[in-house]
Amino acid sequence: MSRRTRARTKPPRRRPRWLLGLGAAALLAAAGWWLFVRDGTDGAAAGRDLASYRPPDIHALAVHPADPNVVIFGSHRGLLVSRDGGRSWSPIGPSGDAMGIAMPPGTKRAYAAGHDAFFRSDDGGQTWSSDRPALPGTDVHGFAASAVTPGRFYAFVVGHGLFRSDDGGSTWARSGTAPGSTMSIAVASDRDQDILLASTMEGGQRSRDGGATWERVTELGAAYVGASGSRVYAAAGTRVLVSTDGGMRWEQRAFPNGKAALVAAAITDPETVYVLAEGFGVWRSSDGGRTWQQMS
Repeated sequence: MSRRTRARTKPPRRRPRWLLGLGAAALLAAAGWWLFVRDGTDGAAAGRDLASYRPPDIHALAVHPADPNVVIFGSHRGLLVSRDGGRSWSPIGPSGDAMGIAMPPGTKRAYAAGHDAFFRSDDGGQTWSSDRPALPGTDVHGFAASAVTPGRFYAFVVGHGLFRSDDGGSTWARSGTAPGSTMSIAVASDRDQDILLASTMEGGQRSRDGGATWERVTELGAAYVGASGSRVYAAAGTRVLVSTDGGMRWEQRAFPNGKAALVAAAITDPETVYVLAEGFGVWRSSDGGRTWQQMS
């Protein structure tokens, strides 16, 4: 055999181990980037149950008006979305505090607001971006959409009062007051009139005149309230309170296995209601809170 032939059949030189490590790292980075592009997140936090995500607080819950299987949760870290009825969750939108979420039907405009944070969606909640509303302050403790007037929103700004927009959030005007310790607001309907309900540290409050005056709702205590039309739900620990007349009369329904902390009802079907319990368990009822199924 000639020298040239032996040279061709010489075993290939092994690559250094550090070079192989670099290649593996590059593959991992590429996979992470693909997850980022696909999910809009870093992939590590996507598709987990809410308990494993462990948000630092419990602030807001909303059901998408076009799909009762899509639920959005707000905390100090921003928004999480579930597209499978509360079983798995992924981050969506910018980071920042979200204390109130408003997603009215019949429009693609949606908002989420909180401490020095204001998010806006122009595609029905698919994507979110930071916004700067024409409000007198940035500490928004309550945010909700009208139950009877399209394009109308309510915002409670700490230290400034209650404000209303009738043009989809473009401009705002003072509408009234709200209890100073308001943690959230919900809007129910009574025929063609908005009924505002505020969850406060001192107990539930109700306004029938756009926030000009308020009255105590003794049944609510400090429970978080969610509304869909004239149907109102309140998360009251081991009970869920239900009203079918805009919050005038209430029924008590037992809530299993934990304390109900947040509640939200589907716009398309007020009998479909979600509850987030302390410990971040997600429960769903399809019969107005008479029976419950644990989703995660």
